[in-house]
Amino acid sequence: MSAAHRFSLVVVCCMAVLGADYNAAPHNPRPSKEASREIARVRQHLEGAEALLLARDVSTLTAVQQTARARHIAELRAYRQRGVFPHNHELVGRRTPVFVDEHGTRCAMAYLIEQSGERSLVARIATTRNLARIRDLAGDSELVTWLDRNGLTLDEAARIQPEYGGTVAETSPSSGAGVASVIGAGVGVMGAGLNVSIGANQNARNARGLAGVVCGLVGAGLGVPGVSKQGAVRALGAIDIGVGLASFGLGIRQLDATGEKRPQAAAHAFVPAMWCDGGGMRWLGLILQF
Repeated sequence: MSAAHRFSLVVVCCMAVLGADYNAAPHNPRPSKEASREIARVRQHLEGAEALLLARDVSTLTAVQQTARARHIAELRAYRQRGVFPHNHELVGRRTPVFVDEHGTRCAMAYLIEQSGERSLVARIATTRNLARIRDLAGDSELVTWLDRNGLTLDEAARIQPEYGGTVAETSPSSGAGVASVIGAGVGVMGAGLNVSIGANQNARNARGLAGVVCGLVGAGLGVPGVSKQGAVRALGAIDIGVGLASFGLGIRQLDATGEKRPQAAAHAFVPAMWCDGGGMRWLGLILQF
């Protein structure tokens, strides 16, 4: 076989292994049952805060303050009932306030402040004191002014503010991505299997090569969502992409083969390889040589 028909196809079989953070604690999302318990806990906390707000004698407040206070109590009730709360991604294993989480979800106090139109105040606190307790913000004149204007005390705001424990997953484990990766791996293996040997005639080579290319692209595409997940789904997605690339490469080889210049079975070999990228991450793979 001429040099023009020799090429190597890198098949990624394992993503980011033996890296610098290999021994770090894995970031495994909690099961959905625990997430439901966390939501129920925060709802109970907010329900208690609402009851405290309703029990206060507000006769000394101005009409403007009373109106604003009543509006915020109604907004707090709607917020609680919706049940979309921030997630603590920063202090795993500890409960802490989270003013605005990395998804942009507001805590109860941040939500109430933002509903009044004070988006800049929410943004400033989220940027500078995102994990602070309301009592720790007693020296923030802008926040204190907002509380007074809306008929709330610092103690009431502190009671409203929940704390969030651990890291709670937004959804249940990514079964959809896992199923897609399994299907993608099957498609990729089928495409690769069709092209391990070279067809006896041009029609057979064209058909099998085209099938290998299509199966490779489809299989690798189905594995892409999986690599953004965690745990086994991520590893399966990476393997899926590797198998898809193998199918694609074997399909190209099949299409490129001719009757006179057929690769011999003995010339094919999978060679294990390990390399390190610029960031110090180690990778494992296979090189398919022809």
